[in-house]
Amino acid sequence: MTNESVQVSEAAAGYRVITWADPETARDLAQQVLDGHGGLDIIRAPHLTERWAVRAANADRVTAAVRERIGDRVTIEHSFGMVKWPGRLFRVPWHQDGIDEHLVLDPARSVCAWLALTDAPVEAGGLHVVPGSHLRGYVPHAPEVEPDPARGHAVAIPDVDESRAVALPLTAGQAVVFDVRLFHGSPSNTATFPRIGLNVRYVAPGGILRRDYPSSDPTRRRSDR
Repeated sequence: MTNESVQVSEAAAGYRVITWADPETARDLAQQVLDGHGGLDIIRAPHLTERWAVRAANADRVTAAVRERIGDRVTIEHSFGMVKWPGRLFRVPWHQDGIDEHLVLDPARSVCAWLALTDAPVEAGGLHVVPGSHLRGYVPHAPEVEPDPARGHAVAIPDVDESRAVALPLTAGQAVVFDVRLFHGSPSNTATFPRIGLNVRYVAPGGILRRDYPSSDPTRRRSDR
């Protein structure tokens, strides 16, 4: 398979799986999450305050994939850490990361990454995506009928053809870099261990078309890690 065919395939699918760290490094960062945030389900904007998140969000292989997509002038628009505890109801509905009630990102100047700090197999609430769904553009979202008590209210895509969805089981140290319009979601964790991930939205200049909350923080230089 040529490099060109790989690029076409990734463009058609809307996502790419990469390795951003060795498993031991990723799991060490996951332990820092557990040590500092035991019991929490969501850690909001950890790239602003948490060394584990700064290190992961600025991992060379992640930022290289991001810059390949949207250019060298990259800013972190937002991030959040997520811990899915075993046996706890925590389903993330189908959604697109580039749009919600308070945000609209330009798909040509933004990209998302979901980094696995622990193994994230299907049974642990691993990520599911609908390949090619980004080609539909942004679609209407609606408030959930029954919000998840673990994370509160969310907006979701009400009608998704789940027969087209695929699971993306990841091991610690892998990541998915994906189009901000890609349909994705995840089920609850039925495994015996917590599933820990970091979601990061990156933007280039002009990438934020609308945002109703405070400004972003630039990605940090290597000397700041």
